[in-house]
Amino acid sequence: TGLTGATGPQGPIGAAGATGAQGIQGLTGATGSVGATGATGPQGATGSGFTHYIGELFGGGIVISVWKISGVEHGLIASLTDVIAGYQAWSNITSYIGVTAQSPRNGQANTTAIIRSIDAEQLGKDEQTDMLCISFSTPDIAGHSFGPYSVELEDIYIRLDLEIGKLIKELEAKVGKDEFVIFLTADHAVVPVPQYLVDKKLPGGYVFLDEKLVNLRKEVTAKYGSDLIIMEENLNIYLNHNRIDSLKLNRNDVADFVASRVETWENVKRVFTGHQLNNSTSDDEWRDMVRRGYHAKESGDVLFILEPGFLPKGVESEAAHKGTSHGSAFNYDTHVPLIWYGKNVPTQEVFRRVNITDISATLTHLLYLQRVGAMTGEPILELLK
Repeated sequence: TGLTGATGPQGPIGAAGATGAQGIQGLTGATGSVGATGATGPQGATGSGFTHYIGELFGGGIVISVWKISGVEHGLIASLTDVIAGYQAWSNITSYIGVTAQSPRNGQANTTAIIRSIDAEQLGKDEQTDMLCISFSTPDIAGHSFGPYSVELEDIYIRLDLEIGKLIKELEAKVGKDEFVIFLTADHAVVPVPQYLVDKKLPGGYVFLDEKLVNLRKEVTAKYGSDLIIMEENLNIYLNHNRIDSLKLNRNDVADFVASRVETWENVKRVFTGHQLNNSTSDDEWRDMVRRGYHAKESGDVLFILEPGFLPKGVESEAAHKGTSHGSAFNYDTHVPLIWYGKNVPTQEVFRRVNITDISATLTHLLYLQRVGAMTGEPILELLK
């Protein structure tokens, strides 16, 4: 047998193959366009903090009052029928019914409720005179929020005018054109938003009372050795009579001192003490207006009024410069409309001064009633001719 041949040498290692070329990256797709913004939904009525409103038909009657106690809503409902228990109250109603008091629609709801009550109570259907008192309160709330020169309030008055026209047409149709008399008025007006006056460079602005009262307390304490001020409320400063008496001080002397310090405050027009108003025989018009609103047991010991166009506020803040209020003796607060319409009411304008208290005196004569002993108004003769 032949010998096995020797193993041949190992062949050389082959060269590595070339790396393949990298593939081309695909292009990024275009970003899709943003969809169109949806239409804005209708604006909801401005909240008043209540779910119910005066004039709302609810619970088989008409809501005549709403209030809150510790955040819980309560209300009073007047029945549309003559029943012994002609009312019911609710508490903690959480369901939303109707519109809130700041909405222009509130006047429409009021008118509907009024017309239904006229039918339900059969007003004007017998020989006895019926008196129906109505409150359209939306202008008051909107006036506080936006001011008398705002388009919001203008819009509300335009709508309110339509509602009053609707009510008059219903009365003429239901009881007859010569079978009713209407008067329309208001309990107060309002100062233009003071910030608006400031922006227009007109007289007006704000008096921030919190810091002034802190300094006033210091001045009283420095003079008498004790803080004798209880509080300030609606431009009335109330003194601590018990503490004054315990220190054997004279109440009038303390009031005079406080008044003298308040007189130094910027944008304060007049200052009066209670004892001045109690003994006033002056023909001072401003003092007389304050005196007629003064009640010895309930008013403060020192009363003051601000310059025209100014509102009292607590502290400087952004919120303090928004909205407006009332309560002064100036024409922008005290001049209110008085409109009469109905049987034997002549078409005319009266430009002399008429007081709100004259309304009841005039109604007394229109209804052939006896004048009550406490009546202070005078009849409006132009309506009685």
